[in-house]
Formats: sequence, structure tokens, C-alpha cells
Amino acid sequence: MNPRLKVAKKKYEGLEFTNNNGEVCVVETYINAKEVYVSFNGEHYVKPFRIGNLVRGEFVNLYAPKVRGVGYLGIGKFTAKDKLEYQTWTNMLKRAYDDKTKEIQPSYKYSSVCKEWHNFQNFAEWCNNQIGFGVADCNGKFYQLDKDLIFLDSKVYSSETCCFIPQCVNLAISKRVSVSKYPTGVCFDKKAGKFIASITKFGRHEFLGYFGNVEEAFQTFKVSKESYVAELAGEWKESISEKAYKALLNYKATKETEYKE
Repeated sequence: MNPRLKVAKKKYEGLEFTNNNGEVCVVETYINAKEVYVSFNGEHYVKPFRIGNLVRGEFVNLYAPKVRGVGYLGIGKFTAKDKLEYQTWTNMLKRAYDDKTKEIQPSYKYSSVCKEWHNFQNFAEWCNNQIGFGVADCNGKFYQLDKDLIFLDSKVYSSETCCFIPQCVNLAISKRVSVSKYPTGVCFDKKAGKFIASITKFGRHEFLGYFGNVEEAFQTFKVSKESYVAELAGEWKESISEKAYKALLNYKATKETEYKE
């Protein structure tokens, strides 16, 4: 081994350096002045640093969980400048880990993001391989990330559970918070003394009829809702993934009223 390299290795390996953000790293392996490997909190950093940058504190830990306490940029070709990927990622983490969001919309309480997607590089790469990502509908709205169509009421954002679907489709399968004691699509008309079933289709409210009991009203709504979602599936078949299309065909309306995430 070169004597000068031997001295440098002895000098730097095991030494701590602190960057301008107060993050501390430890030099694990010194190859040369341009290739120094470090660890942050015991985690090996796969990208080498220059020793001069370490000395000056001019280095960044791209594995630091700076977004909602869990998300990190990671090392790869994607950056925050990739606006659609980054915005989709940060919005997802917000829904899953922001306390204020959960307070306003309690159904987010148990939501989480798989560990693989804590790394922005992994999420962005997945997005760019999905049908519907970056596609805008007729209203100029980008398709939305959905996590509970493929697996009903899924609380985990992951490559297995998520897909991109048009906003109008997402709205159609969404559940809403209701102060009513009656099932989704049902209300009571005091004047008529009967139950009313109704549905919103293509942005328009549609009256389905009067009924003598709650169950009849809901069943009418259910049939209409499932038929409408199947119609949307056919309309958007060519621009959504096969698994999203099949899930829409198999969609079942339920009585629960809550926010869909």
C-alpha cells in the first residue's frame, strides 16, 4: 500500500464530520481523496464523497427522512425538480403521516406508506412505469393515485395496492362523510313519509325513486351505482391499467359513509 494512502486511511477512517445541516457521518472507508465512503447513524451510504467536501461540511445525506419524518430523496436520477412525481409523493406522505390532515379527515388515521416508497427514487420509478401517470383527463386534471380500488379499503400505499385513475372515476367510487343515519345514497323525505334513493352520475344528481323502507332504497342505489361504475370502466378502459379496469367491473357499493383516501 502506498505510504501516503496508508497515512490518509489511518487519519480519516473512523473520523466524524458534521455538515451544514448538523448531520453527522463517520468515515468507514478511505479509497482516495475523491472516493470516501461514510455512514449516517450506522447506515452505510452507497455514494462516495470527496474528503474536501467532508472537511468543509459541504455534503448532504440523501437518506435523511426529511419529508413527514419518513420520506427521503435517495440516490438516483429523480429530484424535487421532477414536479409531478415529487408532488404526488409528498401529497401521499402528507395523507399518511400529517397529524393535521388526519384530524380533519379521520379516515386517514390508519393509513401508511410501504417502506420501499419512503425512498422517493423507488416511488418515482414506479410512477413512470404506470399506465395513467402524467395523463390528463378532458378537464385537464391529472389522473389520481388511488390505493383502495384494487384492494377494497386498503390503508397501505404500495405498488401492489395502487393505480392511477381519472378524477371522475375516483369521485365515483369515493365514500363521503355523512351526518345521516341512513346508508349511502339514501335519505328520508318527511313530507312524503318515504325514503328516497338518488345518485350522482357524470356530475349530475339523479333521482331514483321513493321507497317504503331503507333496504329497498339502498338496493336500488346499489344497482345503479355498480352499473354506473361499470359504465365508467368501459369508457376509460383504454387509458387505465388492466387491474384497475377489472376492479371497477367488480366494484360493489356498500352502505358505509366515510371519506375515501
